[in-house]
Amino acid sequence: MQWCGSSRVSPSMPPTLSPTPRLLLALLPLTFLSAQAHELTHHLVAAPLCGGFGRLYFWTFTVAPGCYEARPWAVLATAAGPLFTYGLMYVGAGLLWRGGGAAAWGAALLAAQMPLARLVTVATGRGGDEGLVARALLGDASAWRPVIGVAALALMGPPVWALARAAAPGWPRARWTLALLLVPMLWSVLLRPLETRLDGLAPEALLGAGVPWVIAVTDSLVVLALLALWRPLARAVATAERGEGASGTAPGTR
Repeated sequence: MQWCGSSRVSPSMPPTLSPTPRLLLALLPLTFLSAQAHELTHHLVAAPLCGGFGRLYFWTFTVAPGCYEARPWAVLATAAGPLFTYGLMYVGAGLLWRGGGAAAWGAALLAAQMPLARLVTVATGRGGDEGLVARALLGDASAWRPVIGVAALALMGPPVWALARAAAPGWPRARWTLALLLVPMLWSVLLRPLETRLDGLAPEALLGAGVPWVIAVTDSLVVLALLALWRPLARAVATAERGEGASGTAPGTR
């Protein structure tokens, strides 16, 4: 079973990809690690702004006591997480356009940032980092919600469009794009109860710098799993590009 089919017909066109169960499965460790990297970015940026480390959790972070009240500029730590995530979306889009094994991983990396979840959170006013930053800067940010939503859409629009254009023939763009946008959200929902339980294991056993041992060990195991997936994916795509597997035509020619 191949991870995906890939074909690059022109330097100005992205490769075409088709999702397979293995490609969607690769989103599991990528989604987990992307969420961890997001929270770690918050955590590391907050430390110099607050004069000390807070506490890292699987799905959130806390700053040093009294930091937000004494140092309003510490809101930059809240902004750092989504900026990092949007940056990874563009890295994924860049890998997608490179072709080869990088294309499949680019699509997976882009999707693992859960752009749809970020947009829904902002649009519905249910919080999220973007909403927290807006409230810190604007006070009552409800009147600015449409502006914040448009800004978020503008940031994530180009990478998601690149993802949609990579749909292989036979895979309608809407179906392909929704599959890669929704599957990471499903993984996230399924992982949340487990991560909540892990957060409760030996909460005071810290590796250092506010990072619990359980997070360090869990993240290391997931990184090893991801590294084990790298070669099979790159090999499958390389086989497809030699014409021994699935093939495709340029997006936009359908």
